[in-house]
Amino acid sequence: MAAERTTVDGGVMYKNNRKEEGTNQPDYRGFCHIDGKEYETSGWIREGRNGKFISYAMKPRREESKKYQNFTYEDRTEKPDVPF
Repeated sequence: MAAERTTVDGGVMYKNNRKEEGTNQPDYRGFCHIDGKEYETSGWIREGRNGKFISYAMKPRREESKKYQNFTYEDRTEKPDVPF
């Protein structure tokens, strides 16, 4: 019998530019898709015996973070005058 395989659709992590010094906020944040479900990811740069590494955590993606996922310019009610 073959082992059941987990499908990983992929994901991304970006540097957390809003991190405040001296806090436990993650150095990186992002999201991923695993078996059709969305997860938020957080990563912290750590120092170990063998050098630097990233530890991470995942949790189900919150609904409020999904609402801008498919936002396009046409979705806006007001279109500003932009000269380019």
